[in-house]
Amino acid sequence: MRYQLLASPGLIVALCSGAAADAQSVHGRTLSGHPPVAVSEVIIALVDTSGQSVARRLTNAAGTFRLTAAQAGRYRLKALRFGHRPTLTELFPLVAGTTLDRPIILSDEAIPRAMTLSPAGAPPGRGALRIDR
Repeated sequence: MRYQLLASPGLIVALCSGAAADAQSVHGRTLSGHPPVAVSEVIIALVDTSGQSVARRLTNAAGTFRLTAAQAGRYRLKALRFGHRPTLTELFPLVAGTTLDRPIILSDEAIPRAMTLSPAGAPPGRGALRIDR
């Protein structure tokens, strides 16, 4: 028995890629300072209502990012920049099949660093001076 293909290759591709067509994503740019300038190499996470990261990406040289969620829902963005406190956005709805534009204004608050200075030749922990910045 012989079978004949009645659908075009384009229709088959469209039917098989339905899940990707329904994907929802958020894109944006990380900004900091006055006036705001783009910040690169920031880790951006898409976080669900339970606090779990569902997608993560490093911003590019222009400070832009794009994250895709497997399902629609309410999410927030978390930005992690070396030497600064994390920035967390408010919750926002991500609707099936849509793309949101969400720029992030980064926190300029630096994380205090602790330094330990030891005299040359001193055993670790002996004669150490701790400086908190």
